[in-house]
Amino acid sequence: MWSAVGVRVAAGAAGGGALVLAAGLAAGAVRLLPWLLAPDVPLRLAWPFAAALLAAAVDAALLLGVPLGVALWAARAVERGEARALFALGASPLRVALEATGPLAIAVGVAAAAGAAIPDPGPPGRLLTAVVEEGRRSCAAVDAPRSVAVPLAGLDWVCFPGRAPRAVGAVPGTSERAWLSATEVRANDALTELGLRDLELALPGPGAPRSVAVSAREATVSGLPGWGRAVARTAIGRAADSSLTALVLGLVVLGGVLWAGAGRAASLALAGGGGLLALGLVTRLDRAGASSIAILIVPAVAGLAVVLGAASLVHVPRRVARVARLRGR
Repeated sequence: MWSAVGVRVAAGAAGGGALVLAAGLAAGAVRLLPWLLAPDVPLRLAWPFAAALLAAAVDAALLLGVPLGVALWAARAVERGEARALFALGASPLRVALEATGPLAIAVGVAAAAGAAIPDPGPPGRLLTAVVEEGRRSCAAVDAPRSVAVPLAGLDWVCFPGRAPRAVGAVPGTSERAWLSATEVRANDALTELGLRDLELALPGPGAPRSVAVSAREATVSGLPGWGRAVARTAIGRAADSSLTALVLGLVVLGGVLWAGAGRAASLALAGGGGLLALGLVTRLDRAGASSIAILIVPAVAGLAVVLGAASLVHVPRRVARVARLRGR
């Protein structure tokens, strides 16, 4: 009996994770579609960016989809009377959660293993460098002059047969008042600096035919605003953190919904709030360069929030009913 309940809980978690993963993939496809349709952007140029979007979708499926799927199963069990039948047989919300731990851990572990296999390009600067390098490699075998756009970087590789390709584009942060050409472009992890090799810099004069040209073997563009996250975790560490958080959230949501006897709306609010809190905390800690050990605080904080939410569902209605009775006297 208990193993059957655990399998059904795990199936609900898998269903919720699959729905959130599908939504994440659809959102990622929308962001990736301009690259795929652009005639001057090779398909392999989009892969590093696609891998980052896929990793983010898997994280969302674990941190948000798993607790939502568990909450839906628990809410249905409450509404259909299954939870009451289990309690009549001597079960408790805690015991049901413990019995569901094994099947749920297996379901979450399979999803996390799939996520760990995705090659994460890591910090934004590393992602940009990977995309730029893919664009440069696409120039290697050209037999006629062509250009390869790198949308994420705002650059174009200009390719000529038998000659080294050159990246051409506006200098970041200059509002197209300065233009550069280089044979190599690399960014630091935080994307606050660009390293350039064989730089040719042009500064056109405003409204005049004169311009300033600068050449340098090595150059650095610094002071860029940066964006994204300064990830300190590996792909395996990210998967382990997400799976642990999803497991803790799923079990706490399961016990909390059964304890409070919550309906679907309240259960989804409880699980969605905990999942969104976990996603927000992970994003902020990643941007701060936190390690996997530091991110262990996420399941504790998100789980505590779910417990407090479930407690409010139990005690607030009782207090309201008590106040109503006292006023009726």
